[in-house]
Amino acid sequence: MQKKKLNKDEIKILVCCHKKAELPNDPDGILLPIQVGAAISDIDLDMQHDDKINNKKCDNISNKNQSYCELTALYWSWKNIEKIYPNIKYIGLFHYRRFMNFKSKTLFPKEYRSISDIEKYNISIKDIEEKLTDNVILLPKQDNLIFPPKIQYCINHYSDDFYKLDNIIKNNYNEYYHCFDYFFNKTNKINFYNMAIMPIEIFKDYCEWLFSILTKLENETNIENYSPVQKRLYGYIAERLLNVYCLYMKYKNKTLLKYFPVTYFSEEKNTNSLFRYIIMRIKSFLILFIIKPKFHKRIKG
Repeated sequence: MQKKKLNKDEIKILVCCHKKAELPNDPDGILLPIQVGAAISDIDLDMQHDDKINNKKCDNISNKNQSYCELTALYWSWKNIEKIYPNIKYIGLFHYRRFMNFKSKTLFPKEYRSISDIEKYNISIKDIEEKLTDNVILLPKQDNLIFPPKIQYCINHYSDDFYKLDNIIKNNYNEYYHCFDYFFNKTNKINFYNMAIMPIEIFKDYCEWLFSILTKLENETNIENYSPVQKRLYGYIAERLLNVYCLYMKYKNKTLLKYFPVTYFSEEKNTNSLFRYIIMRIKSFLILFIIKPKFHKRIKG
């Protein structure tokens, strides 16, 4: 397909922030920093809020940020961004410490850099437009798990929530179930972070699908006694559902999926990507062989 020639009002990448942070250079003005959870925050980061448009309250789920995480920014964009940028053609989402890197040559899904290096990262329209068409989704390079995503989820979170989700997809979104089953049970590849860049029409379709599923799950789930980490339930679920949706789009609509490494700007002293990768692999094996047996009875089928 023909490559798109874009201007800054035709592409916006949300950069989710919940605290003051240094952000990278943005010479073309395509990044849109957004304060997530603004409705329940005591601070004002002096950027776009996820509960307002032109300083007035708008359709939002900002007060659900503790359980929806960066999805409160995604929801705000779905419902409101076209009111500010009526000619927008592409929408993306990054985090204040995590950015897709279109120039990196790393072989790893993630590369770690010191926070002091963030000024060296920059993203331009030229970097992105040559990779975009009307039917493409740009995604983080996939992580390789040592077991399928279903087991990985059930070890680290509440398995009952997974089975509720399974029933919701099976009973209400059956055309997606083959991709759902394939992703969770027959592969070990996964994209984390809810990060992507996609055409506006695909974005709106995805949000309609995603938030309708999450609303059904929310209606069936009581997270009152969950720990703060486990209360991030809907953010965790959405990370997995983005994978399912992209698989579905790939096989139904021939949507092209392109993968790029994520640069993570860390305040930790050791930012060597190979070292961090080896440490994470060791942790994964420890989880598999030491922690997993404790959860065996919770993992059905």
